[in-house]
Amino acid sequence: MRIHKKESSSAIIVSIPIYISEDALLVVHLQFWICSTYRKNINKYYGGRTAFVPIERPGKDRVLYFLIYLTRHPLGINVFKEDSEKMLLVQRITQQETKLRKQQESAPILDLFSDEGVEVNIKPEDNRCAEKSYLLKTITDKPCLIDYEKWSRFLEDTDLYPTVFQLAMKELVKEKKMVNVDADVTKRRTKIIKPHWPNKSEHWKKCL
Repeated sequence: MRIHKKESSSAIIVSIPIYISEDALLVVHLQFWICSTYRKNINKYYGGRTAFVPIERPGKDRVLYFLIYLTRHPLGINVFKEDSEKMLLVQRITQQETKLRKQQESAPILDLFSDEGVEVNIKPEDNRCAEKSYLLKTITDKPCLIDYEKWSRFLEDTDLYPTVFQLAMKELVKEKKMVNVDADVTKRRTKIIKPHWPNKSEHWKKCL
C-alpha cells in the first residue's frame, strides 16, 4: 500500500495493490470487498470521506490496484470523480491500443494488411439505470437540497460518476419522475443538477 499526502491539503491518495486468485468472479468480489472495507475503516479513523478509481493492468481487463482518494472536503469528492472519469476514458483507449498492438505482433504479417477492422469501444461505462434507481430511492416527494455535501454523498455512496448521474436525472425529468422546485431545467443540456453551497443550491423532489 502506498500513501501520498498532498502538501497544503487535507486530501490523501492511497493506492492498494491487488494480489488474489485467477477465478474471475471471485477476484471481482474480493477486490471490491477489500476496497470497501478499507474505505470504511479509514473513513472512521480519519473522519473524512473517500472515493476510488480502479487502475487496470495494461493490456488486460484486470484491476491492478485501486486508487483511493481521502478528503474532509465535500467538493474534493466531486473534483476527484470528474478527473477519474477523464482518466478512465484515457485508460480504456490505452487498453485498446495495447491489445491491438499485441494482436498485431502475434498475427501473421499478411493479416496486418487485411481489410478487417478492429472494433474499439472507448465509451465511458454507462450505469444510468443504477443512478436512476438510486435517485428515486434517495430523493422523496419532499424537497431535497442538493448542495456539495449531498452531491458528494451521492458519489461516495454509489461509487458512480458525475456525468452519468447528470444524464440519469435528465431522463427522470423527461419521464416526469423528478422535478426541480427552484428552477426551470428543461434547457439545461449537460449539468442539469448544479450543486453549490446551500444559499445557491436548488431543491429537487420526486413526482408522485
